[in-house]
Amino acid sequence: MPDVLEIIKTVGIWSIAAIGARIAWQQKEIAAEKLKLEKFDRRFKVFDATRSFLAHILRTGNVHTDQERDFWIATSDAIFLFDAEIDEFLEDLRLRAINFQSLNREQTKFPDKRREAFKQFENDLKTLPDKFAKYLKLLVH
Repeated sequence: MPDVLEIIKTVGIWSIAAIGARIAWQQKEIAAEKLKLEKFDRRFKVFDATRSFLAHILRTGNVHTDQERDFWIATSDAIFLFDAEIDEFLEDLRLRAINFQSLNREQTKFPDKRREAFKQFENDLKTLPDKFAKYLKLLVH
Protein backbone atom coordinates (compact mmCIF):
# COMPACT_ATOMS: atom_id res chain seq x y z
CA MET A 1 0.00 0.00 0.00
CA PRO A 2 2.79 2.52 0.68
CA ASP A 3 3.97 2.13 -2.94
CA VAL A 4 0.54 3.15 -4.23
CA LEU A 5 0.52 6.22 -1.97
CA GLU A 6 3.97 7.22 -3.22
CA ILE A 7 2.82 6.85 -6.82
CA ILE A 8 -0.30 8.93 -6.16
CA LYS A 9 1.80 11.57 -4.39
CA THR A 10 4.34 11.67 -7.23
CA VAL A 11 1.62 11.85 -9.90
CA GLY A 12 -0.09 14.60 -7.91
CA ILE A 13 3.10 16.65 -7.64
CA TRP A 14 3.81 16.26 -11.37
CA SER A 15 0.20 17.16 -12.19
CA ILE A 16 0.40 20.32 -10.11
CA ALA A 17 3.72 21.21 -11.75
CA ALA A 18 2.23 20.65 -15.21
CA ILE A 19 -0.79 22.81 -14.38
CA GLY A 20 1.54 25.53 -13.05
CA ALA A 21 3.62 25.41 -16.22
CA ARG A 22 0.47 25.63 -18.35
CA ILE A 23 -0.76 28.66 -16.40
CA ALA A 24 2.66 30.35 -16.73
CA TRP A 25 2.65 29.72 -20.50
CA GLN A 26 -0.88 31.15 -20.80
CA GLN A 27 0.14 34.25 -18.82
CA LYS A 28 3.09 34.72 -21.17
CA GLU A 29 0.76 34.48 -24.17
CA ILE A 30 -1.69 36.96 -22.64
CA ALA A 31 1.13 39.42 -21.92
CA ALA A 32 2.38 39.12 -25.52
CA GLU A 33 -1.13 39.80 -26.87
CA LYS A 34 -1.55 42.76 -24.52
CA LEU A 35 1.76 44.21 -25.73
CA LYS A 36 0.66 43.71 -29.35
CA LEU A 37 -2.61 45.57 -28.67
CA GLU A 38 -0.83 48.41 -26.89
CA LYS A 39 1.59 48.75 -29.79
CA PHE A 40 -1.33 48.69 -32.21
CA ASP A 41 -3.08 51.48 -30.29
CA ARG A 42 0.03 53.68 -30.33
CA ARG A 43 0.66 52.99 -34.02
CA PHE A 44 -2.97 53.65 -34.92
CA LYS A 45 -2.80 57.06 -33.21
CA VAL A 46 0.11 58.00 -35.50
CA PHE A 47 -1.81 56.72 -38.54
CA ASP A 48 -4.95 58.60 -37.50
CA ALA A 49 -3.03 61.84 -36.87
CA THR A 50 -1.47 61.54 -40.32
CA ARG A 51 -4.79 60.82 -41.98
CA SER A 52 -6.42 63.76 -40.17
CA PHE A 53 -3.57 66.07 -41.11
CA LEU A 54 -3.80 65.13 -44.78
CA ALA A 55 -7.60 65.38 -44.73
CA HIS A 56 -7.36 68.86 -43.26
CA ILE A 57 -4.93 69.98 -45.96
CA LEU A 58 -7.16 68.58 -48.70
CA ARG A 59 -10.34 69.98 -47.17
CA THR A 60 -9.05 73.52 -46.53
CA GLY A 61 -6.25 73.78 -49.08
CA ASN A 62 -4.05 75.19 -46.37
CA VAL A 63 -1.80 74.31 -43.45
CA HIS A 64 -1.46 76.50 -40.39
CA THR A 65 1.56 76.46 -38.12
CA ASP A 66 -0.60 75.12 -35.27
CA GLN A 67 -1.72 72.12 -37.34
CA GLU A 68 1.83 71.39 -38.47
CA ARG A 69 3.05 71.58 -34.86
CA ASP A 70 0.21 69.35 -33.62
CA PHE A 71 0.99 66.83 -36.36
CA TRP A 72 4.67 66.84 -35.42
CA ILE A 73 3.84 66.25 -31.75
CA ALA A 74 1.29 63.51 -32.53
CA THR A 75 3.76 61.63 -34.72
CA SER A 76 7.00 62.23 -32.81
CA ASP A 77 6.98 58.70 -31.34
CA ALA A 78 6.97 57.14 -34.81
CA ILE A 79 10.71 56.57 -34.68
CA PHE A 80 10.13 54.10 -31.84
CA LEU A 81 7.04 52.42 -33.30
CA PHE A 82 7.85 51.95 -37.00
CA ASP A 83 10.69 51.23 -39.36
CA ALA A 84 12.68 54.14 -40.74
CA GLU A 85 10.52 54.30 -43.89
CA ILE A 86 7.46 55.52 -41.95
CA ASP A 87 9.47 57.95 -39.84
CA GLU A 88 11.05 59.37 -43.01
CA PHE A 89 7.67 59.60 -44.73
CA LEU A 90 6.21 61.53 -41.79
CA GLU A 91 9.13 63.94 -41.67
CA ASP A 92 8.93 64.45 -45.43
CA LEU A 93 5.19 65.07 -45.14
CA ARG A 94 5.73 67.64 -42.41
CA LEU A 95 8.40 69.47 -44.44
CA ARG A 96 6.19 69.44 -47.55
CA ALA A 97 3.36 70.89 -45.45
CA ILE A 98 5.64 73.71 -44.31
CA ASN A 99 6.60 74.32 -47.93
CA PHE A 100 2.91 74.26 -48.88
CA GLN A 101 2.31 77.12 -46.42
CA SER A 102 4.88 79.15 -48.36
CA LEU A 103 3.33 78.21 -51.69
CA ASN A 104 -0.06 79.34 -50.41
CA ARG A 105 1.36 82.74 -49.48
CA GLU A 106 2.85 83.04 -52.97
CA GLN A 107 -0.03 81.42 -54.92
CA THR A 108 0.16 83.79 -57.84
CA LYS A 109 3.89 83.18 -58.34
CA PHE A 110 3.86 79.38 -58.15
CA PRO A 111 0.42 78.00 -59.06
CA ASP A 112 1.85 74.90 -60.75
CA LYS A 113 4.06 74.02 -57.78
CA ARG A 114 1.13 74.50 -55.41
CA ARG A 115 -1.12 72.32 -57.58
CA GLU A 116 1.57 69.63 -57.75
CA ALA A 117 2.07 69.73 -53.97
CA PHE A 118 -1.70 69.42 -53.47
CA LYS A 119 -1.80 66.38 -55.79
CA GLN A 120 0.99 64.79 -53.79
CA PHE A 121 -1.05 65.23 -50.60
CA GLU A 122 -4.00 63.57 -52.36
CA ASN A 123 -1.76 60.68 -53.37
CA ASP A 124 -0.40 60.43 -49.82
CA LEU A 125 -3.93 60.07 -48.45
CA LYS A 126 -4.80 57.40 -51.03
CA THR A 127 -1.68 55.34 -50.30
CA LEU A 128 -1.64 55.89 -46.54
CA PRO A 129 -3.41 52.62 -45.65
CA ASP A 130 -0.90 50.66 -47.76
CA LYS A 131 2.05 52.40 -46.11
CA PHE A 132 0.80 51.55 -42.61
CA ALA A 133 -0.84 48.17 -43.36
CA LYS A 134 1.97 45.91 -42.20
CA TYR A 135 2.12 47.73 -38.85
CA LEU A 136 -1.62 47.75 -38.17
CA LYS A 137 -2.60 44.16 -38.79
CA LEU A 138 -4.16 42.30 -35.91
CA LEU A 139 -3.98 38.63 -36.66
CA VAL A 140 -6.49 36.35 -34.98
CA HIS A 141 -5.10 32.97 -33.99
